[in-house]
Amino acid sequence: MSFKEINDRFGLQFQRGSRVFCDGRLGTITGATHSHIRVRFDGHQNGAPCDPLEVRLVDTMQAGVPAMPESQVSVHGQ
Repeated sequence: MSFKEINDRFGLQFQRGSRVFCDGRLGTITGATHSHIRVRFDGHQNGAPCDPLEVRLVDTMQAGVPAMPESQVSVHGQ
C-alpha cells in the first residue's frame, strides 16, 4: 500500500519524514510496506513496520511531547 492508500483507508495524514510516537518510542516515518508504516526509531538505523492505528503524529501534539493514551496510563496505588 502507498501512503495515500493507508491515509485514505484509516483517515490519517502520514508522510515520509513525519515525526511519530509508536510503541512507547519516538521515530521518523521512512516509508510504507503493505498495510504498515515503516518507522525508524530514534537511535536505530533501520525502520520497523508499525500498525498505522498505533502510530501517532508528534507534529500535531502540544509541545512535541506525546501523551500516553488513557488506557496505558497507570495510577500508583490502584
